Amino acid sequence: MAAQQSLRGEEIPRRIQTIIITIEELLSQPVPDWSQGYCNLLTPPSQAVSLQWVYRDGQLVNLPVSLLVEGDIIALRPGLPAPTELRGIQEEEHVVLSRSDVFIHASSPLSPLGSHRPRPQRLLQPQLFRVTKTPTLETVMRCLEHAQKRPVSVLDNERFAVQTLLERGLAPLTLILLLLLNLLRFLLGSPGVGPWPVALLQTPVNGTLPLLPLTFPLLWLLVNVYGEVRVLNQLPKR
Repeated sequence: MAAQQSLRGEEIPRRIQTIIITIEELLSQPVPDWSQGYCNLLTPPSQAVSLQWVYRDGQLVNLPVSLLVEGDIIALRPGLPAPTELRGIQEEEHVVLSRSDVFIHASSPLSPLGSHRPRPQRLLQPQLFRVTKTPTLETVMRCLEHAQKRPVSVLDNERFAVQTLLERGLAPLTLILLLLLNLLRFLLGSPGVGPWPVALLQTPVNGTLPLLPLTFPLLWLLVNVYGEVRVLNQLPKR
């Protein structure tokens, strides 16, 4: 358990240190041609990866939001949420957006209704904004703050369900049934019942005791440790 707690506490710092080492190795190498790895500007939106138009090296490219840094100039299209905290430039200097704020731009007036044919409308163009806060920093700080607060696992859910069933259902029901059965045997004078303390106290308790170890946390901790050991045995040795 001590080793497990130590690994849990060092996981996030170890991951961040690995990322820093990787970045330092990339920076120590000759500058590569990153233009081959950019996504196409017309890549459709996806729930898995958030992409954003941003100017890098004087070119408009499509980058993941996690690669944005403070000072980047992005082209935000009207109707899309802000990927991080932004401040407009040029004509939009007064516009300040927080993360997830939807950028709404005034459109051209609608065509009048009537007998006249509709007039063509001017398409809304993306507006330039400056990134005022690196979005990755917020994610890293959130991970550091909640590193010890893990979501409830499937095993914990099953343990809670089994413990609740045993503590509030099966164990009390077993105790009551054994108590009633032995009380009936004692009143009818069945052979081998023994005195009333044995029939009404010892026998029902002895029949319920085998169910109680399933409610003890130690048993579930041992099962969890056993599963983690089997997983670690499958990983390559370092």
